[in-house]
Amino acid sequence: MSNRPPYLYRGRGRGQSSSKKTGYSVGGLVIDRKAENQKATLNKKPAAHAVPKSKEMNKQQAQLEAHWAACDDVTEGDASPDDCDQLNFHDELILENVMKSYKEGNSIVDLAQMQETLSECLQMSSLTCIICLEMIGRPDPIWSCDRCYCIFHLQCIQLWARDGIAQQQLKLSPELFRDLEINWCCPKCRKEYLKSATPQKYYCFCKKQIDPVVDSWVLPHSCGDVCGRRLLPECGHECLLLCHPGACPPCPVTVMVTCFCGKSPPVSRRCGSRGWACQRVCRKLLACGDHTCELTCHAGKCPTCSLEVEQDCLCGKQSQPRSCSDPTWSCDQVCGKALPCGNHTCCQLCHIGSCGDCPRKGLRHCPCGKTEHVLPCTEEVPVCGDTCSKMLTCGVHQCSRSCHHGDCGQVCRSVGIQKHR
Repeated sequence: MSNRPPYLYRGRGRGQSSSKKTGYSVGGLVIDRKAENQKATLNKKPAAHAVPKSKEMNKQQAQLEAHWAACDDVTEGDASPDDCDQLNFHDELILENVMKSYKEGNSIVDLAQMQETLSECLQMSSLTCIICLEMIGRPDPIWSCDRCYCIFHLQCIQLWARDGIAQQQLKLSPELFRDLEINWCCPKCRKEYLKSATPQKYYCFCKKQIDPVVDSWVLPHSCGDVCGRRLLPECGHECLLLCHPGACPPCPVTVMVTCFCGKSPPVSRRCGSRGWACQRVCRKLLACGDHTCELTCHAGKCPTCSLEVEQDCLCGKQSQPRSCSDPTWSCDQVCGKALPCGNHTCCQLCHIGSCGDCPRKGLRHCPCGKTEHVLPCTEEVPVCGDTCSKMLTCGVHQCSRSCHHGDCGQVCRSVGIQKHR
């Protein structure tokens, strides 16, 4: 058996003539099947969650009923210009119902982009699965990517994910990578998904309903309920559109916000475009703590201070012009500051903070380290007279001299026997 879905065997495109019979015979009487289908669609009632009835809707009911009669003609390639106008009129009603929460909301550009996405979803011929290159029909189970929102046939994306995982498994050793979970990616944007995230069921666009019912009064593959997804960037509000394809539009909620620098009083703005600049100088205190930001009102953090001032090194011996944002630097010279004892100076390289106590203060040891003494920092520790016993440079023998100041010597004087190679 072939794994191709049934809809992959259909012809491509719209407006092609059909060779099917339009009628059938019962007892010698020829009955027009097309007329019966039109009559059945005229009597079809909208779903419970469809557009609510109003006076304007009642006036347009006759035109909508004519739309259903024109659907069969359009699918078989016999559509007239009037029939196309009726189809467009019905699509406009669906778009108006989906976007009624945004009539006074966002910018024209954002709404135009969303309306274009919804219009493409309504036009069945414009939706094509880029895996099988076939048209996506209203009853076909689909899956859409979370990043690029591209729509695919459900069975096509399942085969794509299974083939991608199988190809990666062939390249990896099953013994070394037994517990490794292999990812698969979207055919369009290459976003990676875990193997466990392979789609198994047909969901609506908002992921609330499994196997959404085909309803002519709502968008294809939509449940018809409010989307309710969290808007991005995170603002705490949810999408007010009905279940729709593509990304959610910016948040339309009205909030009171001040400018970036905080100098202007709060104004009423849409939450999706709440950030605004007052065109005044920022004047916020920079990280250096001495200067202020000279840029006009801007978003984000202020830049680092770019002014150059005379800066002393850590020990204070030298100074040079440096950027105000980087005042700390070392001259790499001996500090030389007087220690608290008053008899010695600091021997550390240019450093920050206190030099500390005199290193000769307190408990000290003789040169070999065997005897302890407590002496003033001005006196040297005497030798103890014992054997030095420090390890020589050879790493085998120890110094045999008595306790002494300075190094034990660079050359070991012991004689050993060495074998030739």
